[in-house]
Amino acid sequence: MTLQQLEYVVALDTYRHFVTAADKCFVTQPTITIQVKKLEDEIGFSIFDKRKSPFQPTELGVMFIQKAKIILREVGDLKNMVTTELNNIDGEYRMGIIPTISPYLIPLISGSFSDKYPNAVLKIKEMQSDDIIAGLQKKEIDLGILVTPLNEPSIREIKMYNEPFVFYGQSDDMLNNKSSVTTQEIENIENVWLLENGHCFR
Repeated sequence: MTLQQLEYVVALDTYRHFVTAADKCFVTQPTITIQVKKLEDEIGFSIFDKRKSPFQPTELGVMFIQKAKIILREVGDLKNMVTTELNNIDGEYRMGIIPTISPYLIPLISGSFSDKYPNAVLKIKEMQSDDIIAGLQKKEIDLGILVTPLNEPSIREIKMYNEPFVFYGQSDDMLNNKSSVTTQEIENIENVWLLENGHCFR
């Protein structure tokens, strides 16, 4: 069993298509097929039920994939720790950030990152929360900044800061006279101005 084989399995689970998974892993379709078959022979059970279209993980395959994601994440964290300790952060890093906070954080991040790590390139893209989560799971981005908690076992969360919510109401709104407002009280308001679906602050 190799880390490469685990990456192929996770890619197949993500895309549910051999050719697409192979492209994302930068290998040929026969390579990913052979390696996954070798892995299944080694562990003694099928990870995917290929009789279904699109193919689905088997019952044991679901548990195996969950463990594989954890292992790959931990290996990635270990590599990052070693790189950081050696103060040798080189290469390209892709980051997704929600648009509601990017205008405030990006100016603080981009300049200091470039000064501290001149041999690294930080590519930043505004994305909605669901797209950031999917991008992290598919390894299309390396890190994301969004509202937590995500409750995603395959994603490691590090809290950066807390931000208070402030209630704005009409002048005749009874809630304006209170020092704090509960979510239950907000639910009873007929018209609430919210962000559109897809924004985690909603």
